[in-house]
Amino acid sequence: MSQATNPAQIQWDVSQAVWTRVGRSTIGFVHIRGASPASLGSGTLIRFGNVVGILTCAHVLEALIKETEIGILCFPVHATQIQTLRLAMAATDSIMIGAPPWSEGGPDLAFLRLPASVIGAIERVATIANGDLHRQNIVAGEPALTRKFCAVAGVVDELTKPTIITQVANGSAATTPFEAFINIGHVIVDDDDTNRFRFQPVSSEGVILPTSYKGTSGGGLWLFFLGQGDFSVVQVRLVGVVYWEKSVGDELHIIGHSQISIYDTLFNAIRQKWSLPRT
Repeated sequence: MSQATNPAQIQWDVSQAVWTRVGRSTIGFVHIRGASPASLGSGTLIRFGNVVGILTCAHVLEALIKETEIGILCFPVHATQIQTLRLAMAATDSIMIGAPPWSEGGPDLAFLRLPASVIGAIERVATIANGDLHRQNIVAGEPALTRKFCAVAGVVDELTKPTIITQVANGSAATTPFEAFINIGHVIVDDDDTNRFRFQPVSSEGVILPTSYKGTSGGGLWLFFLGQGDFSVVQVRLVGVVYWEKSVGDELHIIGHSQISIYDTLFNAIRQKWSLPRT
Protein backbone atom coordinates (compact mmCIF):
# COMPACT_ATOMS: atom_id res chain seq x y z
CA MET A 1 0.00 0.00 0.00
CA SER A 2 1.41 3.43 -0.91
CA GLN A 3 1.51 6.01 1.84
CA ALA A 4 0.10 9.51 1.46
CA THR A 5 2.64 12.29 1.06
CA ASN A 6 0.31 15.09 -0.03
CA PRO A 7 -0.35 17.37 3.02
CA ALA A 8 -4.05 17.65 2.20
CA GLN A 9 -4.38 13.87 1.92
CA ILE A 10 -2.45 13.35 5.15
CA GLN A 11 -4.74 15.81 6.94
CA TRP A 12 -7.80 14.02 5.55
CA ASP A 13 -6.50 10.58 6.57
CA VAL A 14 -5.67 11.76 10.09
CA SER A 15 -9.02 13.54 10.51
CA GLN A 16 -10.89 10.39 9.46
CA ALA A 17 -8.88 8.33 11.93
CA VAL A 18 -9.65 10.87 14.66
CA TRP A 19 -13.39 10.65 14.01
CA THR A 20 -13.25 6.85 13.97
CA ARG A 21 -11.26 6.59 17.20
CA VAL A 22 -12.88 9.45 19.15
CA GLY A 23 -16.18 10.39 17.57
CA ARG A 24 -17.69 6.96 18.14
CA SER A 25 -17.03 7.19 21.91
CA THR A 26 -18.35 10.74 22.25
CA ILE A 27 -21.99 11.29 23.21
CA GLY A 28 -24.35 14.19 23.72
CA PHE A 29 -27.01 14.41 26.44
CA VAL A 30 -30.35 15.84 25.30
CA HIS A 31 -33.31 17.32 27.14
CA ILE A 32 -36.30 15.77 25.34
CA ARG A 33 -39.30 17.22 27.16
CA GLY A 34 -41.12 19.99 25.33
CA ALA A 35 -41.29 20.93 21.66
CA SER A 36 -37.58 21.49 20.99
CA PRO A 37 -34.84 19.16 22.30
CA ALA A 38 -31.86 20.96 23.86
CA SER A 39 -28.29 19.98 24.72
CA LEU A 40 -27.52 19.08 28.34
CA GLY A 41 -23.79 18.53 27.83
CA SER A 42 -21.35 15.92 26.56
CA GLY A 43 -19.62 12.77 27.73
CA THR A 44 -17.46 9.80 26.78
CA LEU A 45 -18.57 6.18 26.80
CA ILE A 46 -16.13 4.18 28.92
CA ARG A 47 -15.84 0.80 30.61
CA PHE A 48 -13.95 -0.19 33.77
CA GLY A 49 -14.20 -3.94 34.30
CA ASN A 50 -17.89 -4.78 34.15
CA VAL A 51 -18.95 -1.21 34.92
CA VAL A 52 -20.08 0.65 31.79
CA GLY A 53 -21.09 4.29 31.76
CA ILE A 54 -20.44 7.83 30.63
CA LEU A 55 -17.58 9.98 31.87
CA THR A 56 -18.72 13.59 32.18
CA CYS A 57 -18.53 16.52 34.58
CA ALA A 58 -20.50 17.05 37.78
CA HIS A 59 -22.45 20.13 36.72
CA VAL A 60 -23.74 18.19 33.69
CA LEU A 61 -24.78 15.29 35.94
CA GLU A 62 -26.52 17.80 38.21
CA ALA A 63 -28.72 18.81 35.25
CA LEU A 64 -29.29 15.20 34.15
CA ILE A 65 -30.60 13.96 37.49
CA LYS A 66 -33.34 16.59 37.35
CA GLU A 67 -34.70 14.89 34.23
CA THR A 68 -37.05 11.92 34.20
CA GLU A 69 -35.79 10.77 30.81
CA ILE A 70 -33.00 11.99 28.54
CA GLY A 71 -31.87 11.40 24.98
CA ILE A 72 -28.42 10.03 24.10
CA LEU A 73 -26.74 11.19 20.88
CA CYS A 74 -24.02 9.02 19.32
CA PHE A 75 -21.53 10.21 16.69
CA PRO A 76 -20.69 10.22 13.84
CA VAL A 77 -23.99 9.70 12.04
CA HIS A 78 -25.29 10.02 8.51
CA ALA A 79 -27.13 13.23 7.69
CA THR A 80 -30.41 11.34 7.31
CA GLN A 81 -29.98 9.16 10.40
CA ILE A 82 -32.45 9.84 13.22
CA GLN A 83 -31.47 8.80 16.73
CA THR A 84 -34.12 7.75 19.20
CA LEU A 85 -32.06 6.31 22.07
CA ARG A 86 -33.68 7.29 25.37
CA LEU A 87 -32.51 6.69 28.90
CA ALA A 88 -34.69 6.66 32.03
CA MET A 89 -32.64 8.36 34.73
CA ALA A 90 -34.23 6.18 37.42
CA ALA A 91 -32.45 3.18 35.86
CA THR A 92 -29.00 4.77 36.23
CA ASP A 93 -26.53 5.17 39.08
CA SER A 94 -23.81 7.77 39.38
CA ILE A 95 -20.81 9.27 41.13
CA MET A 96 -20.39 13.04 41.50
CA ILE A 97 -17.13 14.67 42.56
CA GLY A 98 -17.67 18.36 43.31
CA ALA A 99 -20.61 20.53 44.31
CA PRO A 100 -22.09 23.93 43.41
CA PRO A 101 -21.33 26.74 43.12
CA TRP A 102 -19.39 25.53 40.08
CA SER A 103 -16.20 27.38 39.23
CA GLU A 104 -13.01 27.22 37.19
CA GLY A 105 -11.19 25.69 40.15
CA GLY A 106 -13.37 22.58 40.30
CA PRO A 107 -13.63 19.77 41.21
CA ASP A 108 -16.24 19.07 38.57
CA LEU A 109 -16.17 15.40 37.60
CA ALA A 110 -18.79 12.64 37.32
CA PHE A 111 -19.63 9.17 36.05
CA LEU A 112 -23.10 8.02 34.99
CA ARG A 113 -23.43 4.24 35.10
CA LEU A 114 -25.65 2.81 32.36
CA PRO A 115 -28.12 -0.01 32.91
CA ALA A 116 -27.46 -3.29 31.09
CA SER A 117 -30.72 -2.82 29.18
CA VAL A 118 -29.31 0.02 27.05
CA ILE A 119 -25.68 -1.05 26.63
CA GLY A 120 -26.41 -3.36 23.71
CA ALA A 121 -28.32 -0.65 21.85
CA ILE A 122 -25.47 1.81 22.36
CA GLU A 123 -22.79 -0.65 21.23
CA ARG A 124 -24.61 -1.13 17.91
CA VAL A 125 -23.92 2.50 16.98
CA ALA A 126 -21.02 3.57 19.19
CA THR A 127 -17.72 2.44 20.73
CA ILE A 128 -17.19 2.13 24.47
CA ALA A 129 -13.64 3.12 25.42
CA ASN A 130 -11.68 0.56 27.43
CA GLY A 131 -10.76 2.50 30.58
CA ASP A 132 -8.59 -0.32 31.93
CA LEU A 133 -6.51 -0.32 28.74
CA HIS A 134 -6.15 3.47 28.84
CA ARG A 135 -4.87 3.21 32.42
CA GLN A 136 -2.37 0.52 31.44
CA ASN A 137 -1.09 2.54 28.48
CA ILE A 138 -0.60 5.65 30.62
CA VAL A 139 1.37 3.69 33.23
CA ALA A 140 3.50 2.15 30.46
CA GLY A 141 4.59 5.58 29.21
CA GLU A 142 4.56 7.10 25.74
CA PRO A 143 5.24 5.04 22.60
CA ALA A 144 8.71 5.52 21.13
CA LEU A 145 9.33 7.35 17.85
CA THR A 146 5.91 8.95 17.57
CA ARG A 147 4.46 12.40 17.01
CA LYS A 148 1.53 13.50 19.14
CA PHE A 149 -1.31 15.99 19.29
CA CYS A 150 -4.38 16.63 21.46
CA ALA A 151 -8.05 17.25 20.70
CA VAL A 152 -11.26 17.94 22.63
CA ALA A 153 -14.51 16.25 21.56
CA GLY A 154 -18.05 17.24 22.45
CA VAL A 155 -21.32 18.84 21.39
CA VAL A 156 -21.30 22.60 20.71
CA ASP A 157 -24.64 24.30 21.33
CA GLU A 158 -24.24 27.04 18.75
CA LEU A 159 -23.88 24.43 16.00
CA THR A 160 -27.33 22.97 16.78
CA LYS A 161 -29.71 23.55 13.89
CA PRO A 162 -33.36 24.69 14.24
CA THR A 163 -35.95 21.98 14.74
CA ILE A 164 -37.46 20.68 11.50
CA ILE A 165 -41.14 19.72 11.45
CA THR A 166 -42.16 17.12 8.86
CA GLN A 167 -45.49 15.52 8.12
CA VAL A 168 -45.80 11.78 8.70
CA ALA A 169 -48.64 9.29 8.39
CA ASN A 170 -49.87 9.82 11.96
CA GLY A 171 -49.34 13.59 12.16
CA SER A 172 -46.00 15.40 12.37
CA ALA A 173 -42.47 14.67 13.55
CA ALA A 174 -39.89 17.09 14.96
CA THR A 175 -36.20 16.57 14.19
CA THR A 176 -33.39 18.62 15.75
CA PRO A 177 -29.90 18.27 14.15
CA PHE A 178 -27.05 18.34 16.73
CA GLU A 179 -23.35 18.45 15.84
CA ALA A 180 -20.26 17.17 17.60
CA PHE A 181 -17.02 19.09 17.26
CA ILE A 182 -13.48 17.70 17.53
CA ASN A 183 -11.05 20.56 18.09
CA ILE A 184 -7.27 20.10 17.87
CA GLY A 185 -5.23 22.35 20.14
CA HIS A 186 -2.47 22.84 22.70
CA VAL A 187 -2.60 21.63 26.29
CA ILE A 188 -1.18 23.88 29.00
CA VAL A 189 -0.69 22.29 32.43
CA ASP A 190 -1.92 24.41 35.32
CA ASP A 191 1.10 25.51 37.40
CA ASP A 192 -0.98 25.65 40.59
CA ASP A 193 -2.66 22.26 40.06
CA THR A 194 -1.14 19.64 37.75
CA ASN A 195 -4.44 17.76 37.94
CA ARG A 196 -6.02 20.54 35.89
CA PHE A 197 -5.22 21.69 32.35
CA ARG A 198 -6.07 24.55 30.01
CA PHE A 199 -6.73 23.72 26.38
CA GLN A 200 -6.01 26.28 23.66
CA PRO A 201 -8.09 25.43 20.55
CA VAL A 202 -6.35 25.87 17.20
CA SER A 203 -8.23 26.77 14.05
CA SER A 204 -7.42 24.78 10.92
CA GLU A 205 -8.02 25.69 7.29
CA GLY A 206 -11.73 26.04 6.57
CA VAL A 207 -12.72 25.70 10.25
CA ILE A 208 -14.17 28.56 12.28
CA LEU A 209 -13.84 28.15 16.04
CA PRO A 210 -17.04 28.43 18.11
CA THR A 211 -17.76 31.68 19.94
CA SER A 212 -18.82 29.54 22.93
CA TYR A 213 -18.11 25.95 23.93
CA LYS A 214 -21.37 25.65 25.84
CA GLY A 215 -22.54 22.05 25.47
CA THR A 216 -18.98 20.67 25.38
CA SER A 217 -18.84 20.38 29.18
CA GLY A 218 -18.18 16.74 30.07
CA GLY A 219 -16.47 16.02 26.74
CA GLY A 220 -13.12 14.27 26.57
CA LEU A 221 -9.56 15.44 26.01
CA TRP A 222 -7.78 12.90 23.80
CA LEU A 223 -4.08 12.36 23.13
CA PHE A 224 -3.10 10.93 19.72
CA PHE A 225 0.22 9.30 18.84
CA LEU A 226 1.14 9.18 15.14
CA GLY A 227 3.77 7.11 13.37
CA GLN A 228 6.85 9.04 12.31
CA GLY A 229 6.80 7.97 8.68
CA ASP A 230 3.24 7.26 7.61
CA PHE A 231 1.23 9.50 10.00
CA SER A 232 -0.93 6.53 10.97
CA VAL A 233 -2.60 6.65 14.39
CA VAL A 234 -0.47 4.40 16.61
CA GLN A 235 -2.40 4.91 19.85
CA VAL A 236 -5.17 7.07 21.31
CA ARG A 237 -5.66 7.87 24.99
CA LEU A 238 -8.48 9.56 26.86
CA VAL A 239 -6.55 11.90 29.17
CA GLY A 240 -9.00 14.53 30.42
CA VAL A 241 -12.53 15.83 30.95
CA VAL A 242 -13.48 19.43 30.14
CA TYR A 243 -15.81 21.45 32.34
CA TRP A 244 -15.21 25.22 31.94
CA GLU A 245 -14.45 27.85 29.31
CA LYS A 246 -12.31 30.91 29.91
CA SER A 247 -11.38 34.02 27.92
CA VAL A 248 -7.62 34.42 27.56
CA GLY A 249 -6.88 37.63 25.69
CA ASP A 250 -8.93 37.44 22.50
CA GLU A 251 -9.08 33.62 22.61
CA LEU A 252 -11.46 31.20 24.29
CA HIS A 253 -9.75 28.39 26.19
CA ILE A 254 -11.18 25.29 27.87
CA ILE A 255 -10.44 24.13 31.42
CA GLY A 256 -10.53 20.47 32.40
CA HIS A 257 -9.41 17.73 34.76
CA SER A 258 -6.42 15.61 33.74
CA GLN A 259 -5.85 11.87 33.60
CA ILE A 260 -5.12 11.73 37.34
CA SER A 261 -8.75 12.64 38.01
CA ILE A 262 -10.04 9.92 35.69
CA TYR A 263 -7.73 7.01 36.46
CA ASP A 264 -6.99 7.68 40.11
CA THR A 265 -9.66 9.79 41.84
CA LEU A 266 -12.70 8.72 39.82
CA PHE A 267 -11.54 5.16 39.18
CA ASN A 268 -11.02 4.56 42.91
CA ALA A 269 -14.52 5.90 43.61
CA ILE A 270 -15.96 3.56 40.95
CA ARG A 271 -14.00 0.61 42.31
CA GLN A 272 -15.18 1.27 45.86
CA LYS A 273 -18.84 1.85 44.98
CA TRP A 274 -19.25 -1.13 42.65
CA SER A 275 -16.65 -3.48 44.14
CA LEU A 276 -14.27 -3.68 41.21
CA PRO A 277 -11.22 -5.91 41.81
CA ARG A 278 -7.85 -4.23 42.26
CA THR A 279 -5.63 -4.16 39.17
